[in-house]
Amino acid sequence: MGKREALWALCVRDIMQRHVVTVRDSASIRERARLLEREGIGGAPVIDDGGAVTGVVSATDIVRLVAGGPGTPPGPAHEERPDYFVAPEIAAKGYFRVLERRWASVFAGHTVRDIMTPARFAVRPDAMIAETARFLVRAGIHRALVLERGRLRGIVTAMDVLRAVAEADSEDTTAGGTDAHGSAPVSRRRRAMRTRR
Repeated sequence: MGKREALWALCVRDIMQRHVVTVRDSASIRERARLLEREGIGGAPVIDDGGAVTGVVSATDIVRLVAGGPGTPPGPAHEERPDYFVAPEIAAKGYFRVLERRWASVFAGHTVRDIMTPARFAVRPDAMIAETARFLVRAGIHRALVLERGRLRGIVTAMDVLRAVAEADSEDTTAGGTDAHGSAPVSRRRRAMRTRR
């Protein structure tokens, strides 16, 4: 099998990021902001107490709440493409703390459920790489949730697809170790999947 054929034989399960920071829909805005600042990320999938995905929340959702000011009822955004899926990942260090100090009265009494946006963009773990790449391009997004029967299995990003392409062109795709996201090289993960089957 050629490199191109081997690449397109991969599925999302082979390249997705399995370690995903999530936030409960019942968490306060303050708790959510502190979590994202601690993790250095700008958004996260939202889950309910049973672990089912109910939406996504991003820095933009907090900004939207702040922009409304005290006494303004928060409302979930109904954007065609919520910021979580579109914006490149950002380091949130520092600015949430400033917002918390200056806008504590706005955050008080609100939960993530009040400001989250729908989880509109998702793919299956068994979706093929080519199908996923076309989905990301058509939707104009940088990342998608990986859901299986409503449960979050990971996320897949445009960078994950590019990484798979780069590995397919590399002669050194069988080395050990993991990448920055805790994922093994694509070639080794695919061999492990074949073994389990």
